[in-house]
Amino acid sequence: MGHDSTRRLLASGASVLFDLHMADVKAVARTGGGAGQKAPCGVQVKVEAIERNARAVSAAVGSDVDLIAVVKADGYGHGVVRSAQAALRGGASALAVGRLDEAASLRAAGITAEIVVLAPFLTGLDRVQRSIELDVTPSLSSEQDFDWMGRRRSGTPVNVQLSVDTGLAREGVAWDSSPAHWLGLARANGVRVTDVWSHLADGSNPTAEHSLRQVARFRLFREQWCTAIGPSERRPRFHIANSSATLRAPSLRFDRVRVGLALYAGARTLGPSARSVEAALSMSAPLVGIRSIQAGTPVGYGGTWVARKATRIGLVAAGYRDGLPRVADGVRLAFRGRRVRVIGRLSMDQLTIDLGTKGHAEIGDPVTLIGRDGLIDVTAEDWADRSATITWEVLMGVGSAASR
Repeated sequence: MGHDSTRRLLASGASVLFDLHMADVKAVARTGGGAGQKAPCGVQVKVEAIERNARAVSAAVGSDVDLIAVVKADGYGHGVVRSAQAALRGGASALAVGRLDEAASLRAAGITAEIVVLAPFLTGLDRVQRSIELDVTPSLSSEQDFDWMGRRRSGTPVNVQLSVDTGLAREGVAWDSSPAHWLGLARANGVRVTDVWSHLADGSNPTAEHSLRQVARFRLFREQWCTAIGPSERRPRFHIANSSATLRAPSLRFDRVRVGLALYAGARTLGPSARSVEAALSMSAPLVGIRSIQAGTPVGYGGTWVARKATRIGLVAAGYRDGLPRVADGVRLAFRGRRVRVIGRLSMDQLTIDLGTKGHAEIGDPVTLIGRDGLIDVTAEDWADRSATITWEVLMGVGSAASR
């Protein structure tokens, strides 16, 4: 069907069968542009929101607790450099990354703040030297890690952090191992352990039984470490709290806190204290098709959603290529100040919403996928809840797709 024919059908109010050209057709009708002009899905990051969130967390924990801003995975999809800069302006004293290439990006941008690498230390002299060149603090979690640090070309002491496995069964030395043993390895290999940290297995629930068990193990390891250090050795900083623990369990803050999600988005798992946390990322896409369907009409691949009554459905120019979960039936979005539901499975470039039989809808109108429309908030957590995933994955998916 040509663009002229489609325009005539739209003008007459007739239903139009959706096809892959609909986004192009309606961009022309809406903007007056030429054929092929797209009406793209838009993602925006409010850097000032990240700064305000960091400032709010800094105020909550007080001046005696350091804030480590977690900017790994490209700043949870928000951009590693701009997220780091914003967090530092908001009061963060250090940055946490997952890989050395992320640290390299921060240093290349002129960031001189302390950078800790949370991922397990990868053996190899080249990685040891690269860590030293970038002036980052790697995580050590085995005797082999200490051995590799001891092989570095420079004899100058370097800072490291020790990861302790208290119940996640991932990286880290055993919680019931001897701190004196690890201190001995540090001395023998000329490294300073500036931090000792652990990771909660149920980070969304810091007061769960398993979390409390982990914290008790961490406290025991800390006590034994402080007993084992020599009179001239500095006590390392201890930290176990993620965003949820930082805001919901003050007793878990120790010397430092590692905050990621609370810098970027509010979530119910963060508790009532997170009410001041702003969502830094927003996402919208235009309505590119409207049609009426009868009861019993299946919608989308696999026909997983079937209309129970006659309604209007709208096609939105966003899909799983934009980082959204493919299966998210029932997510409530915002359109013209009201709630609308995603129906059926997402396609690569499109998703479908139930517009109902009332309310004005016009081709080209924006649909809020993540963000605020009037008094309505649509969150990444809303998408996560309906797609059996977590908020982190949604944010990183959307952010990563937008940056490509």
